[in-house]
Amino acid sequence: MISMVGGCKKRCHTSIILSNAYRDDQNKLYFLFLRKTLSEIVKVNRIFQSKNADVTKITQDLIAMHRCLMQIVVEPSHLSKLSDENLPNFKFLDHILPLEHVSYGYDFITVSNACALNKDQVTYVKQRCKTFVTELITQVKKRIPENADILLMMKRFHPRIATSQAKESIAPIGARYRSTFKDIDDLENEWSAIDSSAWDVAMRVSSDLPV
Repeated sequence: MISMVGGCKKRCHTSIILSNAYRDDQNKLYFLFLRKTLSEIVKVNRIFQSKNADVTKITQDLIAMHRCLMQIVVEPSHLSKLSDENLPNFKFLDHILPLEHVSYGYDFITVSNACALNKDQVTYVKQRCKTFVTELITQVKKRIPENADILLMMKRFHPRIATSQAKESIAPIGARYRSTFKDIDDLENEWSAIDSSAWDVAMRVSSDLPV
């Protein structure tokens, strides 16, 4: 009973602290920004905690989160040109947006326009938000596997994609492992022929089935 009372008091104390923090408009703005930004982190974190997680899927989601975070503070003209495979090597710090062009989110902008904070106070919060995201991107980048480009390319070997006539080239994979694949053109020819070969096999199997 005593422990239950103690736990209740602790939760109440935490609630009071948070309530007081929200009364400060600067804190409120920062929390609104964090709510927008950290939602992606929570999604990916759940995937990492799941059992039997697909490493390819995890890498895809990690890259997607990395791109999502960069969209907040990086110039769109540079970011839009990057494929997922090249994203981890992008030097994003060279293309950071000015403070007034950072994407803070609708709620942040709405509250900042309506609250009693002056321009300098809002600017301080914006700089704090920008610094946070910049550091977060740096930390996420460190956690992306060095072979992320290969892991992302592995999805091209999915049967549905491999047997499609509009499949992507696997030349980049062959070039990465040049010691194994001596002739990239031969590799590409074999890759291109998979869809017709798979179709021929399917036709032979279906012809053997009883009518």
